[in-house]
Amino acid sequence: MTTVFIIEIIGAAILFLKFIKIFDYKTAAYYAIFHSISAFCNAGFALFSNNLSDFKNSIIINTVIPVLIFLGGIGFAAILNIYQYFLKKDKRLTTTTRIAIKMSIFLIIFGTIITFILEYSNNKTLGTLPFFEKIGAAFFQSVTTRTAGFNTISIAELREPTVFLFVVLMFIGASPGSTGGGIKTTTAGLILFGIVTTIKNKEHLEYNKRRISWKIYNKAMVIVFISIMYVAVVLFLLIWLEDIRVIELGFELVSAFGTVGLSRDLTPQLSSISKLLIMITMFVGRVGPLTITLALSRMKNPKGRYVYPKEDILIG
Repeated sequence: MTTVFIIEIIGAAILFLKFIKIFDYKTAAYYAIFHSISAFCNAGFALFSNNLSDFKNSIIINTVIPVLIFLGGIGFAAILNIYQYFLKKDKRLTTTTRIAIKMSIFLIIFGTIITFILEYSNNKTLGTLPFFEKIGAAFFQSVTTRTAGFNTISIAELREPTVFLFVVLMFIGASPGSTGGGIKTTTAGLILFGIVTTIKNKEHLEYNKRRISWKIYNKAMVIVFISIMYVAVVLFLLIWLEDIRVIELGFELVSAFGTVGLSRDLTPQLSSISKLLIMITMFVGRVGPLTITLALSRMKNPKGRYVYPKEDILIG
């Protein structure tokens, strides 16, 4: 708790240096504290009518907010593990922490590069910005899209390939034990490791000189499958209820599932039933995957007195 408080205070202090140039002392302090907490908690709430679009040229905003989002998104267990590793030096970084950090960094870099390429010439988003500010805005949006929901560029003006990219990032979401939603970075990472292991025809699922149980991998697959099926079913209902393009509905739905909060200005157009489905999806996205994981981890298959004969089936 102390570590979290210190992180938020440091973030607020740096943000204050930016806001004090625009607002009076009390307002600057209030805005700094609010946005620091909002970023670390991956809430995505901003006290400005156009979110953080007016600060897309600010180095402080484009650096501090993403760092706070990253720290809040990797999970409290990971933060504690990192604290003990660097300051107390009495524990190693766990496999969960390593996967959460590396997957988060990979997704940030991947999202930044692809967003930069896709939106480079889009004058309604990155097109009018100088080269390095384009990179900064793409980086900011890549970080915040997975969990927090801040924006410095117009989400409604994004090109469709970028919209699809953001849907994927939002679906993956944050890391276990964090304030974000989605299937979680460790789940996605575990699926990738399993695919590589299967392609290499290895017997054991290994990472960082540790062997991971295939039972955990199977649970990760179940979480992904259930999440995809849930999103697919709700998307089908939204398509049935609304006369709106599928990609627009999909973005709104997955944004709710990942508890991100980004919108392409679609929410006001939805019917009451569709809004209810979106609200339920927010709850499922935040609680569902974690609850499913805990439930599966406690399920035990009682050993019977018999075992059926094994038989292989054709796949692929």
